Amino acid sequence: VTVSKFSADGTSLIYSTYLGGSNNDLPYSFIVNEANELLVYGSTGSDDLPVTAGAYDESFNGGSFVTVDFVLDFTEGSDAFITKLSADGGSLFGSTYFGGTGNDAVNEGAINYNYGDHARGEINLDQDENIVIASATRSTNLPVSATAFQATNGGQQDGFIAKFNETLTTLVFSSYIGGSGSDGAYGIKQMNPTRFVICGGTTSTNFPTTAGSLNPT
Repeated sequence: VTVSKFSADGTSLIYSTYLGGSNNDLPYSFIVNEANELLVYGSTGSDDLPVTAGAYDESFNGGSFVTVDFVLDFTEGSDAFITKLSADGGSLFGSTYFGGTGNDAVNEGAINYNYGDHARGEINLDQDENIVIASATRSTNLPVSATAFQATNGGQQDGFIAKFNETLTTLVFSSYIGGSGSDGAYGIKQMNPTRFVICGGTTSTNFPTTAGSLNPT
């Protein structure tokens, strides 16, 4: 991963840095908080990605070999990563892995149609600067919280939603979302202090829907 910040008129480079380990690492989504600190979400195949002391998960969880877009190999599988950079790009204010023993943060299978579709997912913030991500997983042992609305993988690939505190040291909430087919969560945004909206894709005929929704089948 490379991260570069330019002046508003594009004439000056404010900072530029690498971010990654010894295997393939890919950035998917960025957001800047009120302190001009940059948060990066993506996938990593590196067991030596820079993480911070006390991070929620300091070790790579791995998965199975996968090639994305016929070009990039994740030889030991993939995890999600979330990294928080200082405003000047010179320090890590938080950096963590997130995943289970299957492939995480790589959108595979029946809902991957086009170049770049593996890179679905998004990072966002709530009103308290907590960090939320929406992504996809093939892990059956993804860490989930006691309050998860779906505690287990529905089958094949599921979407997931995870929320961390602002220093990436604590998992506040995590849940699968999906049915028995291929599912992925691609975007997430807070609508009000207690509610988020998530969008994605599914091939599941038993995806969880609510009574009275526009299209429950």
